[in-house]
Amino acid sequence: MTIGVGGSSFEAELAKLKPMTDGVEPIAVAEFRQRIAKAQTLMREQGLQALYLDTSTSLAYFTGIQLNLTERLHGAVIPVEGEIAYLSPAFEEPKTREYMKFGDDVRCWEEHEDPTELVVETIRSMGYESGQVALDPQTPFFIVDGLRKAFGRATAVDDVQLSVRQGSVFGFVGPNGAGKTTTLSMVAGLLRPDAGAVRVTGIDVWAEPARAKSRIGVLPDRMRLFDRLTGAQMLYYTAVLHGLDRTTAVARADDLAVALGLDGSLERPVRDYSVGMVKKISLAAALVHSPAVLVLDEPFESVDPVSTAQAVDLLRRYAAAGGTVVLSSHNMDLVERVCDAVAVIVGGRILADGTIDEVRDGRSLEERFVELAGGRVAVEGLEWLTTFSA
Repeated sequence: MTIGVGGSSFEAELAKLKPMTDGVEPIAVAEFRQRIAKAQTLMREQGLQALYLDTSTSLAYFTGIQLNLTERLHGAVIPVEGEIAYLSPAFEEPKTREYMKFGDDVRCWEEHEDPTELVVETIRSMGYESGQVALDPQTPFFIVDGLRKAFGRATAVDDVQLSVRQGSVFGFVGPNGAGKTTTLSMVAGLLRPDAGAVRVTGIDVWAEPARAKSRIGVLPDRMRLFDRLTGAQMLYYTAVLHGLDRTTAVARADDLAVALGLDGSLERPVRDYSVGMVKKISLAAALVHSPAVLVLDEPFESVDPVSTAQAVDLLRRYAAAGGTVVLSSHNMDLVERVCDAVAVIVGGRILADGTIDEVRDGRSLEERFVELAGGRVAVEGLEWLTTFSA
């Protein structure tokens, strides 16, 4: 059907479509419902009665409400069975209803009332007098939504969607040229996407770059350093640029040097460092301001096993304290051991995404990766390799 041709109005043409659209749920709404259904499945598995959302990121992820509008909502409750309930200040109820994509259960509190009591009341009204309630740390707080990037006619990244929960280590793997570095560069605010958005703790990386980058630590691939500085000077100036005072900057540089095995090398110029040491000083620089999210592109490339073990221990401590790590690597064994979840990108598109066990699907991560990347290719026509030179 052609819309608006021959003098007909847009509204009139849409009216003709109504019999075809009755009873059909919009795709976007269906996606949010699927997210809620998946959350409810996880809640049942873990014996949880309800999931309480009170951050802009989780509300946007589960309800589709725009981030710049979520200040109108105090939160929402997803019961293990049934429909979501929205919580709102009474004077904002009309606006809350306007921005809801589905559901009609809005619970309101008056200005003199305690919103926390409304949360408890809402959960009890759903039939849960006792039991466990999950809070936001288990919901995504780092979201990549529909990223696209092309260089000329070549599409490097095509509609990448990812969500990473707080306190997790997330692996990002793919063959050479798959789009890993391009994606991570856009995620970290180093390369502007053609389309899509990245949100860190509810902040759009490209709409509010200064606020977002203050919460991100980055180790880019092939990062150029100020290599005439010593390691100590580089960490100090990185810390000061992030707003730390002199005393704190020096103390953190020393702590990170010990943790990463650099304490005997801080007074040497960075240009004298080996490739592995450059990786370690770069990781220290990414951590020195204590960011909420670490984006690491091949952090263990050329790093010896002992130093890798030290760095892994540090990242695990960081994640256990609530930090979030997104890292790429070609070492499937390391990803399998270190990461909680993983995404596989091939040809600029995500082919698998989930927990390590979900993506492995009963095999090793390397076997699953090779399958997704196209499988092993039989090597033929190289018989001359077996006829050695005299």
